Amino acid sequence: MKKICATVAFLMIMTASVCMAGAWQTTLFICGENNGGVYQQEITMGVADETEVLPAPPVPPVYSVNASLFNADWEPLWKDVRPDGKTSYEWIIGVDPQGNTGTPASEGTCTLTWGTFQMGKGTYELRQGSDGKGEILIPDMKNVTSFKVSGKAKKQYFTIVYVPEVK
Repeated sequence: MKKICATVAFLMIMTASVCMAGAWQTTLFICGENNGGVYQQEITMGVADETEVLPAPPVPPVYSVNASLFNADWEPLWKDVRPDGKTSYEWIIGVDPQGNTGTPASEGTCTLTWGTFQMGKGTYELRQGSDGKGEILIPDMKNVTSFKVSGKAKKQYFTIVYVPEVK
């Protein structure tokens, strides 16, 4: 089932679109183990002329993966597009790789996947934790397009740090 999940994510990435010049949006696809219930999600981040957010719905009753972006007030979002004009941006991502489909002692694994062609010009790092200063897990997200998260049914936090190319 994991192979099917990866294929679906690839097809979804290929259908993404690039916004106006300078503005961009990219979707991160999260695919967990198919243990019943929800095992795939997507979250969208980006930069545009105006802010655009989509709150995350409540956690489903049965799920093997749960992920969302978080704003400054720690409200879960499925879409977080920020206003253009900053020198750097940070998006906090919370991922539960196990969900509620296993036992409390079991661990799950999910994969975050993203396409690079719809990312804006600049650098992207994936860091451990929610403060933007954690260990660099992926120093260049344009060269590495996936990341595995493993653990028990508990949110793990990561930060994507984006520094736009200076024009």
